Amino acid sequence: MRNTVDRMGRTVTVIDDATARELRVASHAGWHEYVGMADGHSRSYEPGTRVHSLVTDLFDHWSAAGFCRFVVGESGWDDAAAWWRDYPATTDLHVSAIPCRENDGSVRFAG
Repeated sequence: MRNTVDRMGRTVTVIDDATARELRVASHAGWHEYVGMADGHSRSYEPGTRVHSLVTDLFDHWSAAGFCRFVVGESGWDDAAAWWRDYPATTDLHVSAIPCRENDGSVRFAG
């Protein structure tokens, strides 16, 4: 897990592909929109679940390296171009929502 910067100056966290795919699926599970807004969130993941553990690892990384909005799997990132590699072909590696910690200790994805 590492942070880098895209060509627009935004911080991106690059993670292994398997974890990116797992978080991508989790970020879409139970998704629902907020009424009257173009925003929503996933279902909650309680402490002790694998997704909660993976998100906690991201939070720990960000507390040391700085928060970022974008998370992508290694194969979906081109370091030389500082940009997503073949974006349409690698969407399974893009975590498309922001992980958030809830007051009850659970986590969910919002965006």
